[in-house]
Amino acid sequence: MKQPKIEIPFVAKRSHGDAPWQDFGGPISEYDFWAPHICGIACARSLILSADDATPSMYSLTRQALDLGVFRIKDDQSVEGAFHAPLVALLQQYGIAATVFARLAFRCIWKLTNDGVLILSINLAKVRIDLSGSHLVLITGREDHYARIHDNARLLCKSGISCRIHKSKLAAISNDRGIFVPWTSLARGPIGLTKPA
Repeated sequence: MKQPKIEIPFVAKRSHGDAPWQDFGGPISEYDFWAPHICGIACARSLILSADDATPSMYSLTRQALDLGVFRIKDDQSVEGAFHAPLVALLQQYGIAATVFARLAFRCIWKLTNDGVLILSINLAKVRIDLSGSHLVLITGREDHYARIHDNARLLCKSGISCRIHKSKLAAISNDRGIFVPWTSLARGPIGLTKPA
């Protein structure tokens, strides 16, 4: 399938500036609590902004996600998630069809990048040795052997916008699980190039 020119805005996990909680859309205390955990919410907001007339804030989406079970707050106030199936339910609330995939061979993941957008889980320890855990990034397309990736934490490239990552590197850092969103869920007619949001 030929990749359509669909505008996928970049949404950062933490915005630049002196008052990032204002872009988050909530009080400082809520921003400080949630900011380490909202890579999946940033991916979801990018997709929602591209496919729907709604413009929910990161805070609003985080609260919706919590209600749907995307996150679990433990007794010690640590956070588990983002869980992928409830994140799909969040996207579906905005009319975006999506499917969870897990333990998928990378050759199959690469093939999916031609048919839609992927929220992909990557292994942070394989990105940088001082990091650990998992991180969700948004694959917005591909060109030859390179994927175009919005990295809301700006780890894969300095800007985070349309990072150009070779498929061999992507295979090395992939956790082989994530969410697939077909182009048909996002298309709203001819629109332009990717821009920051």
